[in-house]
Amino acid sequence: MNTGRLAGLTAIAAVLAVSACTPATDGEPPVVKAFGAQGWGALKPGMTKQDALATGELDPDPIAVLSGCTYYSMTGGVRPDPAWAAADEAADQAHQNAVLRAKDLIARVGPSPAPEASPDDQVAWLARTADAARAVSGVAELASALSERADDIVGPANPAGVVSFADGRIRVIGAPVSARTVDGIGDGSTVDDLRKTYLGRGLGLTSPGRYEMPARGRAGWVMDFDYVDSKVVYLQLRDTNAKCA
Repeated sequence: MNTGRLAGLTAIAAVLAVSACTPATDGEPPVVKAFGAQGWGALKPGMTKQDALATGELDPDPIAVLSGCTYYSMTGGVRPDPAWAAADEAADQAHQNAVLRAKDLIARVGPSPAPEASPDDQVAWLARTADAARAVSGVAELASALSERADDIVGPANPAGVVSFADGRIRVIGAPVSARTVDGIGDGSTVDDLRKTYLGRGLGLTSPGRYEMPARGRAGWVMDFDYVDSKVVYLQLRDTNAKCA
């Protein structure tokens, strides 16, 4: 067998396969769509909501508004659900009310009583302190519930991909399940392959179930790789400086 000729034919076949998937135009080389620091398709980090919606890559109506951040599905993704929208609004309002109440109770605590203060004053101060602590704990529980809801929106639950906006600009681009980095890492990749590919580029384990690395050329942005067991299940590009209210 002529192994040199076989290798050449194999290479030609690979080029033709790529060209068939992403045909060249006007004599230009084919464009390979990859998920990375540059974004996904026409969706770019920090893009305004107006410009992002104008790309046609997002559904026109938001699927959620949580803590000041707005979430849109990529085209063909999860559709807005009025019941969920009402529940999200109620949860958001409950959290805001809890924050206001906690601030009020904290302000009422005041300085600790002097040693010579009466027992009644000391007991009253302890009661105010306990009330404020319970209020703060309640805020934390509601905030955790909102965070879990946000995780349900941006993640594997929406295979078409999701974009989140804060202050009118993209803060998160959640990749569709079909997306791959230019190095071929995406849904279904092994954690071993992820580590072999990106450990030398700043990849690190930031929490159980998530690896993170700096987005090259994008100050303040990171690439997140979520995994379950030994498989990557989700990719996203995230602005670490943009926060929901």
